[in-house]
Amino acid sequence: MPMREHHPHLQVRALSKRFGRTPVLEGVDLDVEAGEIFLLAGWNGSGKTTLLRCIADLTRFEGEVLLDGTRFGRDMRSRKALGYLPQVPGLPPWATPAELLDLFGRLRDTSTLPPELPERFLPPLGEPVGTLSGGQRQRLAIALTLLGSPTVLLLDEPAANLDEPGRAGLARILGKARARGAAIVVAAPSPGDLAGVPSTTGHLVDGRLRLDGPPGAAPAVGDATLAHLAIREVAG
Repeated sequence: MPMREHHPHLQVRALSKRFGRTPVLEGVDLDVEAGEIFLLAGWNGSGKTTLLRCIADLTRFEGEVLLDGTRFGRDMRSRKALGYLPQVPGLPPWATPAELLDLFGRLRDTSTLPPELPERFLPPLGEPVGTLSGGQRQRLAIALTLLGSPTVLLLDEPAANLDEPGRAGLARILGKARARGAAIVVAAPSPGDLAGVPSTTGHLVDGRLRLDGPPGAAPAVGDATLAHLAIREVAG
């Protein structure tokens, strides 16, 4: 009986993006296995957000994105598999966290909170979003992204505005999401801003993705981990 060909859970192949005549991404290739965290590092303006938006099929691009070897797009299977945290979540200020969790839960066909959430991670559920701090809004946005246990997580600067307890909670969330088999891509301009250590890292330099070290070289994310990431600069 022939063996099935193995495909990484998330694959990006020859992905390129231009704004007008200006190239932003050029021939990006990326494999993220189930249960792997990939840290996407790079200076502001290097294309991290654009790459995540391309993978999420929120903007046009050249190349392809594959989920378990089949094209990833706007079909129901792809949408259900994807959890996307934008760099600036647009949450309505008049809604409460409870209302948003209920609404997004209905869209995700779930009535339960994400199992990855640590105790007391969520902000007050009855307060309007407009009265919450930036860190509290970020915690809510992370929770909304996790609803329905998506198998692909694209997180654009998830540690933004989080205090130390929030970053510790984020480390636990990443560890539990990885343990259940999610393929996770985290974009961060400063690796030290992220609590937790990914198994694979790479830099976007001049529109191209350059891996930094072999997969699996970094220590694992632990429930009590609040480590700073150490990434050497990739020579141009």
